[in-house]
Amino acid sequence: HKEILPQKWLQQHYVSFLKFVIKMNLKTIIYSNIKLSINYNFKIKYMKKALLVMAILFSTISMYAQDSTFKKTPEERATMYVKELNKELILSADQSVKIQGIQLESIKKVEEIRSKDGDKKEIRKQVKSVNDGANEAIKTNLTAEQKPKFEAWIEQKKEKAKNKPNGKVTTGY
Repeated sequence: HKEILPQKWLQQHYVSFLKFVIKMNLKTIIYSNIKLSINYNFKIKYMKKALLVMAILFSTISMYAQDSTFKKTPEERATMYVKELNKELILSADQSVKIQGIQLESIKKVEEIRSKDGDKKEIRKQVKSVNDGANEAIKTNLTAEQKPKFEAWIEQKKEKAKNKPNGKVTTGY
């Protein structure tokens, strides 16, 4: 498919057009008019391949992004939980160590419960029980000032989880 450029445009942009032609190594000059031969099938073929490669890359990246928190060890997740909680409550060193131990134990119990086959409702009930127990244990290590902030933080996390598409409610990591 060939395209003929208008004479007026050519006069206005003659120098830049010639630079373009030389750069792209296009050498199709017929008569006094300049014609460019573009192979559209060639372009479409490579555009389809480029789109396919981009789609594969995007899906691969999104798969890894979804699994990022589950690839962390329980110790890493407990540490992340304490760091986030420390931002809200400003924990002492002693509180951080105790809460990290409680959270680590809770995470391991939850992983054990989820690894078993069984009724989903029963598993959910057991996980909620473990998380509630962990939250109560954490509260015993907090000051009277920190307890209401902790409860508000937990409620905020639950609300945030309810708004997620998968609807999973977690108390941390």
